[in-house]
Amino acid sequence: MRSLIICLLLFSSLAATPQGSYRSAPEEPVVFGYTNDVIYGSAGNKIYTRAHTAVFWNYQFTLPFDVREGKLALADSTRIVYNPGNDSLLYFEISSRQVTLRSKRAMFEAFNNNPVVKIIIEKGSAGCFHYDLGQVSFEENNGDFELEHTDFNKRGRGTRLPAGTDYISGTLVKRFLQQMPVIYEKKASLQDLGITAADMQRVKAGVLKAKERAAKGNDKDYSIPLFMEENIDFNKLTSLIDSLPFADRATVHESLVASRLFSTTSYWVKFVFINDKDEKLSVSCTYSGDNTFYFPWRVTIDGFTFYNTSIEITAFMKTAYPGLLDKMNVTWDKQMVLYWMLGELYAKH
Repeated sequence: MRSLIICLLLFSSLAATPQGSYRSAPEEPVVFGYTNDVIYGSAGNKIYTRAHTAVFWNYQFTLPFDVREGKLALADSTRIVYNPGNDSLLYFEISSRQVTLRSKRAMFEAFNNNPVVKIIIEKGSAGCFHYDLGQVSFEENNGDFELEHTDFNKRGRGTRLPAGTDYISGTLVKRFLQQMPVIYEKKASLQDLGITAADMQRVKAGVLKAKERAAKGNDKDYSIPLFMEENIDFNKLTSLIDSLPFADRATVHESLVASRLFSTTSYWVKFVFINDKDEKLSVSCTYSGDNTFYFPWRVTIDGFTFYNTSIEITAFMKTAYPGLLDKMNVTWDKQMVLYWMLGELYAKH
């Protein structure tokens, strides 16, 4: 029911809210966060709010720092966080107007200074007419993590979280979390993903086969999204294939995180690490359609979320809870990365 209400509100608000509907803002605020009660938006460093069903924005306050070079987010209902794009984060307390400067790397290191005592693993899906969640938790015991045998940990709720393991190695968890200060914003390379010359040749063969079909008057192949387009310039496309081995991390990353499909149904997998100070660090992936290697990963700590394409996270998930990433097909995923890259390059040239 909650998902249905959210979907109805989403579509009704999109239909009912005219562009430029604001009472006290000189320009339409850009939305950067939500609470249960209001939507937050910014016009420069001026902050506005409006109710979910309201049309007009209302001015609240002005942030005491410039926000033109970075991104704003809502850490929680009491704090706004600004990411200027370097190692810093600025937290702004809404009630007290206090500003706190924090180092991203130091946040992860501080979390690791306190031992993890619990791990929660989720797999779920949600849409306008359903909300399904499979969830298990592991408690620390003598340095390792053991599955809690309680009613809370039924593996078969809704999405059927697969039976993975009753035990997670504490050494594995510690090693993974110690990598986090380095990989939380990592961009994958083709080498990281294990993509080889043989994968390139498979993609080239697929393009040439599509070119043959196009010559016969059938240039669509619904198994490969790139070839759902009409009137493809195959000469241009084949010339781009040879440039793929030289793609840098930014190009690979952009292709992996590009939003291609929208659906009112979403799926997710998630690990939540809780230390003995009750601080949480979560690693998750949410997707609606095709997603290779479960990218992008979302790493959230102290209310701020980082996006990355770190294969180290994918590898940890597969090892820590086998069967969780059940949609992953490494051979096909590697080819899809190359097809997505071709699509991005094709659109730009």
